[in-house]
Amino acid sequence: MPHIILTHTKALTDDVEALFGALTDQLVVEGVALGSIKCYTLPVGNIKVAGETGAEFLHLNLRVMPKPERTPALIREWLEALVAIAKARLPEDCTITAEANHLPDIYISKTA
Repeated sequence: MPHIILTHTKALTDDVEALFGALTDQLVVEGVALGSIKCYTLPVGNIKVAGETGAEFLHLNLRVMPKPERTPALIREWLEALVAIAKARLPEDCTITAEANHLPDIYISKTA
């Protein structure tokens, strides 16, 4: 059950929404079941990058359910593939950071 959380400056909203399909498609290529992927954005204001306001910024957080087959190397591969897509589709002057982590040991999900 990977979650892709995209925190970004509001000015990138249209660009980030356009990333949804590409990021989801990449995880499917990597072997993740489409029905288990959740992707959402968190537009933010009042951000500074390197002390400057007005910079464009995206932070990608990949959260995965721990499973024996999801090794750190595999999760890194997924994250690097997602970052490559973001780099290719966002403005060149956009700062992009990313992290991957596990969902908590206690996690409750009600799916439709």
